[in-house]
Amino acid sequence: MAKLKHYVSKATLISVYYSPMYPYLIYACTLWGNNYNAPLSQIVKLQNKAVRVTNDVPLMESITPHYSSLDFLKFPDIVKLNTCMLFYDYFHHDKFPNLPVSLVSELHNYGTRSASSNQVAIPSFRINLRRFCPSIIGSFFWNDIPQSIRDKPSKKMFSKALIRWYLAQY
Repeated sequence: MAKLKHYVSKATLISVYYSPMYPYLIYACTLWGNNYNAPLSQIVKLQNKAVRVTNDVPLMESITPHYSSLDFLKFPDIVKLNTCMLFYDYFHHDKFPNLPVSLVSELHNYGTRSASSNQVAIPSFRINLRRFCPSIIGSFFWNDIPQSIRDKPSKKMFSKALIRWYLAQY
């Protein structure tokens, strides 16, 4: 991309980002993207480099505002988005039998703050590695999303609202 930026427009560089690079970022990222930061640091560095090239950002300048100007999600937010899309499918369309997720309101019959706001019950885990399982880390991600976004009627509306919410946090 760095050699290409002298010959093409910014829109073309964005297309180049989405054609060969973005599919590698989203492919099964629900499974391998929920990980410690060290193994994922090279992917984050490459994504930051692509944003720097696309927006001509100097090396010592912060990269975060440039993600929102390009409407790119950072890699951890891409992982959160795809994990939450899996949960959206589970709660709104097809319940996958091998995804052990339940709402707090399904666990007991008395009212709590978590039960009234449709929070997902976070399963217990003994070892730290299990924390990265999509059903556990996804419970944390799902509970962080505002209720107004979780209640969107279609998957496309949910996805767009969630992307806007993540971009607003930059």
